[in-house]
Amino acid sequence: MNISRGNLVKQLFCTINDSSSEYVWNTWSDEAKSMLKNMTNELSGIVTKVEQIEPSEQYGLSYIANTIMTPNLNSSIKEIANCLYMFKPSEEIVLLQDLLFDDFGASELHALFSLLSAELCKDRSCTISFHSPIESETADQGFPVHADLFCSRVLFNVISFMDDNDGGDILLLSNQQLQKAMKDCEDMPARAKNIIIKLLTNRSHKDKFNEVFDLMYRQDSWSYELIQKIDERLMRIPTKVGMGYLIIDGLWLHGRSAIRGPVHSKRLQRLVFDNKTTLSFPYVNLSAADNEYIDELLKKTHRLNKKSKSKSLSFKAKSILPNSNIN
Repeated sequence: MNISRGNLVKQLFCTINDSSSEYVWNTWSDEAKSMLKNMTNELSGIVTKVEQIEPSEQYGLSYIANTIMTPNLNSSIKEIANCLYMFKPSEEIVLLQDLLFDDFGASELHALFSLLSAELCKDRSCTISFHSPIESETADQGFPVHADLFCSRVLFNVISFMDDNDGGDILLLSNQQLQKAMKDCEDMPARAKNIIIKLLTNRSHKDKFNEVFDLMYRQDSWSYELIQKIDERLMRIPTKVGMGYLIIDGLWLHGRSAIRGPVHSKRLQRLVFDNKTTLSFPYVNLSAADNEYIDELLKKTHRLNKKSKSKSLSFKAKSILPNSNIN
C-alpha cells in the first residue's frame, strides 16, 4: 500500500500490527493523521448542502461543501485526493479502524469527504464522484451483501455514528467467494450467473444495482439456496465507530446485519469515486436479450408471489432472505 505522491502523505494508510486479530487492519498513516489534525479547525467550520449531481433520482445526490478553501486546506485536499486516485486496492479489501480521533470526528470526516468528492473530479478523468447521503430508517432488517454498482466504482465507507450496542455487523463477500457460492447453487441458471459476473466486473454507463440484486435475492427458484451458500462464506465483523473499508465495488460485496433500533442518517459516511485502477475497467452493456431475460424472471416471481399471497421474508439468523423490505 505504498503511495509516493508528494512530501506530505507518502502513505495514506498503514497496517496495524495485531497478531490477535483474524483480519489485517489498517489506519491513517502518521503523515496522514498529522495532516488531518492540521485541517481540523477549518473542516469544523464547513457547511454542506445536498445537490443533484447526476440524473439518477435515487443515487444522484451528493453533499457539496459551501466554502472557499484556504491555500493550506486546498493543498491538503489535493494531496489526499491524489493518494486515493493512485491507490490500488486491486482485489483485496482494505479494512480500516480508528479513522476518527481526538478532534477529528464525524463532522470533520463529513466535511473532508465533501471536499474530496469535488476534488476527485478535477483533471483526473473521473466520470463522477460523490459523498452520498444515507437515508434514515425507523426500523431495520439489515441489508444483504451487494454491490452498489454506481457508475464510479471505488467505495470508501466509514461508520461515524452508532447508538450503544446497536448491532449492525459489517458483512463482506469477495467476488471470488460469490462465484463459488453461485457454482454450488444447482438451481441457478448459468445465464443468470454470467450476467451477474459481467456486471460486477465491468464498468457501466448506468447504475446496475437493481439488475444484480434482483437476480440474486428476488428469485423463488434459487435465491434461498444462493443465500445459504453465501452465508457460509461471509466475513462478519462487529461494528464500532471509526471503522470502515475501502474496496473496488463489484470485486467485493458489502452489507450489514440488522440494527437494533432506528438507522441514523449519520451512521455511515460514503465516498464514491473512480481512480486510476477502475478507470481502466472496460465498459459493458447488457444485450436486449439479457434485459428481456431479467424482465421475464421478475414478472414470473411477481406472479407467483401474488398468487400465493406470501408474506415478505425478513432478516433471519444473520442471513437476508429474498423479498425483504429493503429500500
